[in-house]
Amino acid sequence: MKTCSADAQDARLGNLQALRAVAALAVVLFHVIEAAGHQQRPVQALAPLWGWGAWGVDLFFVLSGFVMVYTQQRRPRTAARFLADRLWRIVPLYWLLTLAVLLLQALRPGLFHGALADGRQVLASLGFVSGAWLGRPPVLWLGWTLEWEMAFYALFTLGLLLPWRCGPALCVGLGLAGLIALGADALGLEFLLGMGLAALHRRLPTRRPWAPWLLGLGALGLLASLGQPAPALRLWHWGLPCALLVMGALGLRQTRWAPAQRLGDASYSIYLIQALSIPALYRLLHLWPGLDADLAALGVIAGTGVAGLACHRLVERPLLRLRGQSAVSLPRP
Repeated sequence: MKTCSADAQDARLGNLQALRAVAALAVVLFHVIEAAGHQQRPVQALAPLWGWGAWGVDLFFVLSGFVMVYTQQRRPRTAARFLADRLWRIVPLYWLLTLAVLLLQALRPGLFHGALADGRQVLASLGFVSGAWLGRPPVLWLGWTLEWEMAFYALFTLGLLLPWRCGPALCVGLGLAGLIALGADALGLEFLLGMGLAALHRRLPTRRPWAPWLLGLGALGLLASLGQPAPALRLWHWGLPCALLVMGALGLRQTRWAPAQRLGDASYSIYLIQALSIPALYRLLHLWPGLDADLAALGVIAGTGVAGLACHRLVERPLLRLRGQSAVSLPRP
């Protein structure tokens, strides 16, 4: 049976880049609908989607688990090189935007609701341990997902130090089980889902006529779970459908559609910049008080996408080039 190999595909995994774009914009949708209420511009047509777009985080986690195994299989790295690559991919942009928030807090404290960051929160934020140490979100509040990512990278790195091929899966599995036993929710298990998909992807035939069905089932699963599930059910309501989306996308012809690829490349910037762009754009919309709330929300979503693309081009990509990394994590097979 012919299996998926480096010679079996003629393009990078463009479908996964497109899913990255979808994940980032889904999270933006979620936060814009929330922000609309706080800005006294509650949406109407988009109201049924309240809480729903948060599944973009689950999709990111499944994709992250897949990408770590996929790239390690194709381009094996030492544990030190793997960790250094991941830190350079994540940390510089996150720290820069965290410092931007701190600067705004110092110059315009009236823009922020609640207590401003103190020294402990700054240190915890920059060290990706706000949740574990302080039990509160980091300065750049979206960074709570990156704290999960960092825990995953640390466990994966430990696994690479083991002499067995299954070392990363073993360390990630045991580490996540320990975190859950200590009271963490099961969200981190979505990294394991992605890792399992990467192992399965290499063993399946290149031709997968059932792939569209998996994609459709994943989409239906997400559509059937409007609202926001309880944390204990999130893995089932959102994690598994996201895994079906990824597996289905892998079996289809890989897209090269430029807008999807550019948005996918910029997905990390889009995800982070929304913490600044959403409130800024809503403040700008005060100039048009009569604008329909749903149109305003769609404008904020589009504006955040543009801000993310600009951040990627002007900040993230130059930072990655300093280390000689690509702006994307998925290599050409």
